[in-house]
Amino acid sequence: MNKWILLTGILFCFSVGRGQNTRVFSSNSDLTVKELTAFFETASKAHKEVADKTIKEFPAFWNAIADKEQLEFIELCNTMLKRKMNPVPHFSDFIKTYKLMVESNQSSRSHNAFVACIKYHIEKGTVTQYTAVLETYRNVIGEQLFNTFTGGTRWVARDVSSFYFDFDSVPKIVFPNLTIVAENKKDSIVIKNTSGYFLPDKSIFVGRKGTLDWSKAGEPTAFVTFENYSIPTRSLRVEIPNVLYHNPLIFQNLN
Repeated sequence: MNKWILLTGILFCFSVGRGQNTRVFSSNSDLTVKELTAFFETASKAHKEVADKTIKEFPAFWNAIADKEQLEFIELCNTMLKRKMNPVPHFSDFIKTYKLMVESNQSSRSHNAFVACIKYHIEKGTVTQYTAVLETYRNVIGEQLFNTFTGGTRWVARDVSSFYFDFDSVPKIVFPNLTIVAENKKDSIVIKNTSGYFLPDKSIFVGRKGTLDWSKAGEPTAFVTFENYSIPTRSLRVEIPNVLYHNPLIFQNLN
């Protein structure tokens, strides 16, 4: 009887121990590669190719980043575990996004804001939307692409000298100077001389000042200027209130 009680206790402790390994990653960064490898081995057979590729490439990335970045990465991973996120696609997409952010050489302040942004998406967003938000971050970081539509039309940023991450109450990607373009193979809308920030979870660009002309329509002298505006980049429709119309040819004739 005593042997049976002892054996049961041992099995119970082992079960608890294994459960803890799946619930938290150690703050010891020397263990991260091993722990993450074990975690990705739990991915379903349908995701085995992505899981294997992710964990094969992970050690080189992990050894290249600073201690502070490693600890932030681990903290975000543990926050994801609390939301019961899966190795694929949640963790695999997160690793790709974090790696791309590091490679974009952000300032310390921008890096810290990025971490706050991702933590916000993990805690406040839905698990089903998380991978879509991460893809948006990768598109903006890698290609300055805000959104794309079936048929090839897309919203992009041009003439970007720099961008950075910001977080006050919501995540933002800030562009001090840029040109915003909605383009396809046939036509384009171009907003020049502008600045603003992009809300990645809402796919909205909030801009300040800008110029839009009709040079491609054969009216090179006509243009409008405006102050504050916003563009829902999931739509191809642009509505900007309170614009100032400029056309020297018309106004000269009025005189």
